[in-house]
Amino acid sequence: PRSTLFPYTTLFRSLAVVVFGILFVARCVVSCCHCPPAVASFYRFQQLSIQNLDHSGEFPVVTSSKPIAKEAFGLHVSLSILKTNNLSAFTPQAFAFADALALDCNCDYETFTPAQTITAIRVFSVNAFQPDIPANGDVSSRLKVKTETEYLPMDLFLQKLNVRYDNYLPDVVEFDLLLLQYPLQGGEYRFRIEVTLSDQTVLERSEEHTSELQSLGRI
Repeated sequence: PRSTLFPYTTLFRSLAVVVFGILFVARCVVSCCHCPPAVASFYRFQQLSIQNLDHSGEFPVVTSSKPIAKEAFGLHVSLSILKTNNLSAFTPQAFAFADALALDCNCDYETFTPAQTITAIRVFSVNAFQPDIPANGDVSSRLKVKTETEYLPMDLFLQKLNVRYDNYLPDVVEFDLLLLQYPLQGGEYRFRIEVTLSDQTVLERSEEHTSELQSLGRI
């Protein structure tokens, strides 16, 4: 006669198979996600370049045309980035990323931290801007950075430049400076930008040609 324990024996065997299956899968996952420490790299800001902008339309556009309405003038700024060798060895635990690495099995992980940060961005007018701003006068306060949602003073925008990148390092960072307080009179102007870094390096660039700002009375 069949044992009365048969149903329970079958149940126990099924449970055992399920438990061992779960343990096997978990072991495979843990083995898959056993990532080495994340690579900690650094980058530096290398070169500065500027181009003229015309923001009389819906979006600012780079232009070499003359003249530009003084109400619509801006500068497109590009900062090239260079990856540097590791300055020190550290692991991702300092940034609390160890768990994230173990969960997504992404072992190709690298962080890029700025080796030096931008401490100031200043814009100067090479020639006299207006009676109270002589040649080589600082006109930084008259320009703001255009983002997708707002206009920011340059000192507030700095925190958006001094960032850490994960897994991907761009070759260049770009932003638009719009002249929101323009000179009273139209004429030819030339602008110079200085970017000061935390290691006292100063990146400097002047416009290659003067910009003719015309009083067209429009935006």
